[in-house]
Amino acid sequence: MKKNKLLVLPIVMSLLSCVSCGNQDKAGVLKNWNNTSTALTEMKSYLNDISNKKSDKYIPESDRIAVFDMDGTLYGELFPTYAEWWFVYNRVYKDPSFTTADEKMKQAADNIYKVAQTRTIPDTLEEEVYRENARMFKGLSVKEYRDKCKAFFDTEVTGYEKMKFKDGFYTPMVELVDYLNSYNFTCYVCSGSDRDFCRELLSGKVAISDDHIIGSEVEYKVKDHLDEAPNEYTYTKNDTFIRTDNRLTINLKATKVQNLSKQLGYKKPVLSFGNSSGDESMANYVINDNKYLSKAFMLVNDDVDREYATESTIKRKDKWDTLGYTSISMKNDFKNIYEGFKKTSINLTK
Repeated sequence: MKKNKLLVLPIVMSLLSCVSCGNQDKAGVLKNWNNTSTALTEMKSYLNDISNKKSDKYIPESDRIAVFDMDGTLYGELFPTYAEWWFVYNRVYKDPSFTTADEKMKQAADNIYKVAQTRTIPDTLEEEVYRENARMFKGLSVKEYRDKCKAFFDTEVTGYEKMKFKDGFYTPMVELVDYLNSYNFTCYVCSGSDRDFCRELLSGKVAISDDHIIGSEVEYKVKDHLDEAPNEYTYTKNDTFIRTDNRLTINLKATKVQNLSKQLGYKKPVLSFGNSSGDESMANYVINDNKYLSKAFMLVNDDVDREYATESTIKRKDKWDTLGYTSISMKNDFKNIYEGFKKTSINLTK
């Protein structure tokens, strides 16, 4: 009997060691966060509570849903402006295959260039960019459009040494997605950028699947049957969908809530991550009238040394505190922002 106990003991110790290793691995995912981060401490405490079946705050795995904005939350938005806007600018002035840019398209591209220079966005520009964006990619199939995106993402940004657009993710926030996945969360992206633009950019970079990405949309119609209503036409094996210039949604502010509700039905996310006033609707939706303990986190771009921080962004923290959100400080909470890429200076050439 003693001999059997001696045989069992190493097995038990080995199992305990594996459990310990698993916990260490989970914590090790967040290597680009500072240990002193109060936001991270709050997040870990929250996850411990909602994953403990004995806790009254326990959330079943099927209801563990987190939603992330993309630009400025998972991904940089200041080299030199929103990536999708610079994609539009490049379509007009840097894409040799596009030879039909008209004056309205050129004007939108010129206005984007001014934003890149001044960091000031006119009130009317968002609508203008969305409209011209739809027009200048009209006629492309889903694959053709995503191929255009992919080629653009392989070009270099300005402001960081040897960084390409495909590299511009906030490393700590990507780690956070992995961390939530380890707690069996289902993560979504809900962005103002085009849905297929987001899908191509995030592909292979962030552990969120294509079908969990929500964004602004244009209407797709069957090629060679553009004048027929889709419900009156039978799709055949030889057909393909192409982009039209009909903008269906601009996924900002309350529209984000509308589209989340369409996607999730009666379920609500329990975690929200954003970085701007455009994400406040999403945050309010998550933390109010939720049957589960829920939290909204807002990323504050306050690091002038490692990022191109803006004064307006820094000022948002006080407002967010009063609204019950938890702020994440890039300056204080992130050990690294873009791991392996050194900030230089923005050098614009038209």
